[in-house]
Amino acid sequence: MAASGGAVERRVLAGRELGRWRALARAGGAGAATVGSDLELDDAGRKRSHCSGLAIDGTEVDTWYVSASPGPRAAHGDGEADAGVYRWRDDGPWELLAGGLPRPLHDMPYALVAHDARLFVGLRSGRILVSEDHGDRWEELRLGAASLAGLRTLLPAR
Repeated sequence: MAASGGAVERRVLAGRELGRWRALARAGGAGAATVGSDLELDDAGRKRSHCSGLAIDGTEVDTWYVSASPGPRAAHGDGEADAGVYRWRDDGPWELLAGGLPRPLHDMPYALVAHDARLFVGLRSGRILVSEDHGDRWEELRLGAASLAGLRTLLPAR
């Protein structure tokens, strides 16, 4: 399926309801669609346009999250990412999450995973941030001496 405007989606994550899905577009945007329709990108409320991570809430079917930066150079370069984590609920718009998250995030939050009401965000530096309440409040997960620098993916335990 093509995204509106001709961009082809780069990554797809299925929603919890049959026939609905969310995707990150090759151009860096994020959107939603149903089976048989084109991906509709919606950046309403999101000032950072280049999305890298995506997670669908574990309990709220119409809530999903993306990580975003101003562009690919900020997201994937060696400098500051100037990134944020955004939440979309129901009909939107995007909401920049705070509640203890640094604003902006200096390290790109590549890895997002939701499980129940928890949201985990893995930063390029190897730090992991966790919210127990759908992204309203955050704390850092302490890993001791372990180093996860270059972290790109988190997976939920089954």
